[in-house]
Amino acid sequence: MKTSLFFSSDDNVNNFVDMGLSVESIDRYHYDGINSVCEYTEVGKAFIKFREYIEPTEEFIKEIKDGIKSDNPEKEFRKIMEEYGQFIPTEIIFGGRVYFKVYHESKKFVRTIGGKHHEGENFNEKYWMESLNDYQNWDIIELKNPIIIFKLLPEDTYKQIIFSLGKKVLYRSLENYSYKSGVTNIYDLINKVSPKIIQNKDADCDIFATVIENKFINLIFFFNCQILKSEKTKPSILIHCIQKDFQLRECNLIIEYVVIGYDTDFKHIYSNGSKVELRKFVYDTENREFDSIPLQRELVSMIRDGNSFGGIPILNNLNPSNESLVIGHNFRKTSNDEFKIDLFSYCTKTHRYVNLPKFTFYTLVILNNDVNQIPFEFKKQGYPFINYDSMYVPFVILYLINGDNYSPIFLNRARKQINIGYVDCNCNKTCFICKNKTKRISNNDQISCTIIERGVS
Repeated sequence: MKTSLFFSSDDNVNNFVDMGLSVESIDRYHYDGINSVCEYTEVGKAFIKFREYIEPTEEFIKEIKDGIKSDNPEKEFRKIMEEYGQFIPTEIIFGGRVYFKVYHESKKFVRTIGGKHHEGENFNEKYWMESLNDYQNWDIIELKNPIIIFKLLPEDTYKQIIFSLGKKVLYRSLENYSYKSGVTNIYDLINKVSPKIIQNKDADCDIFATVIENKFINLIFFFNCQILKSEKTKPSILIHCIQKDFQLRECNLIIEYVVIGYDTDFKHIYSNGSKVELRKFVYDTENREFDSIPLQRELVSMIRDGNSFGGIPILNNLNPSNESLVIGHNFRKTSNDEFKIDLFSYCTKTHRYVNLPKFTFYTLVILNNDVNQIPFEFKKQGYPFINYDSMYVPFVILYLINGDNYSPIFLNRARKQINIGYVDCNCNKTCFICKNKTKRISNNDQISCTIIERGVS
């Protein structure tokens, strides 16, 4: 019978289950996979804590430093974990444990850990317990409070390991949401994502999200989202409805979001999920309804290699001046083979383009992810659209090729269709965008739409 000396009641043990650690239920009974259950009796005699006495060897430290500097830290740290182990217990209980198999109302002796008993005779539990009065008959019966082997290192070295591995997708979810107009629609993430992830400062979490209609596409109104995140605010998703004339509405939406951060517990080091690269651009230019920012050079090279990408605006506060603002963005490739991000802001109350607020724009490049390139279809009347049939809510990335005077584009999305969305501006053709950004997409334009079927995984 396979026996584990770790128990699932230990919170630290549960952190390592995803990494392959076998644990045993704390209950006195557990099923053995056949038609019986196992019962055990445990007698603890001594408890030892030794975390403060464990020190890494010079050889181990050297391998760690070499791994941090390597071209593929993840591969090197996997090798280190295979050689040295993934984790180490820091507390041990000595004593004895005896196992029985229980069949209906009878039970049969199986084995002991620690203690003495006479082989070949019926098991005498009293004799076995008395034998544990002699410390020479003790054995290790439980390992407790395991830590990842990298936790043996100084704190600064441990953080260097985490940073060298880069950010990963720590959590993703698909949620239904009931939208109600007339109020600020905020989807609070603090109670949806484990505090060990989203409130972990070392993980430095970032959030990407998309929101769609649960049923059919609607050309009268559509939805957009952005993120509210700062040290003083709860991380949330802000949802806006963009409509020509305000009406009270209730709509069933689907929100898909991913939480990206540093894997401080190394739970994902053996996963096959996509690697990500994230860059932040702080926008604080004043009195601009429309602006273009360059995509960081290192991200451009990744995109040219065929990796998919996306972006989302982040607000660090919510107040009356920005709670009705939708910050839109379009990725664009110029005739000089440069990548830019066009930024614009639309007010859902005044129904017009307004000056961009202060915010941070996050650009995410998803490395080695399965994507589909799907062309838009065009009809004589109506907006360009894409029909798709998938059980997932995909992330959609759109960018324009060789053009800089397009009217700002929003994606209007439902479960089975993607449409190009435009907004009406009540400025009477006086704002910068309505004067200079007037071209709408036609069948003659070059436009790329990438669909990541399962989001970022």
